[in-house]
Amino acid sequence: MQHDLLSNITATIGGAIAWLTGEAGKQWLAGGAGGLLRWALAGRTGAFWSWLWSGIAQTFGGALTAYYGWPIVLRIIETFTGDLGAPGLDPQSIATASFIAGMLGISAAKIIMAAFDKRGAQLLDQKLGGGSNGNS
Repeated sequence: MQHDLLSNITATIGGAIAWLTGEAGKQWLAGGAGGLLRWALAGRTGAFWSWLWSGIAQTFGGALTAYYGWPIVLRIIETFTGDLGAPGLDPQSIATASFIAGMLGISAAKIIMAAFDKRGAQLLDQKLGGGSNGNS
């Protein structure tokens, strides 16, 4: 019984390490590191538990944003700097874009949600026949 538990734990840890060293894992790690850096640079504000929760949220938000947003960030970077990688996608370029996306994390999500909220309010105002609400 104990041998089975140890085998399961070992296999789970091995699988986690293999995933983290793969392409998807590297994106999550780079984004999480970006979120963690942003949190560390923001400085401590408020109560300890609130500050700690903010760090966890920014780290996870950075990892999630990096996983899904790195192609957009890479395209923006290459617009200003030219092609960063070899033909195809260079893993180092993906990691750099993931880190930057991770630093943008929560802020990028807030900006996107504000844009959706504003557009939704405009569409609702048009549907109700109110014309322009002054936010155009």
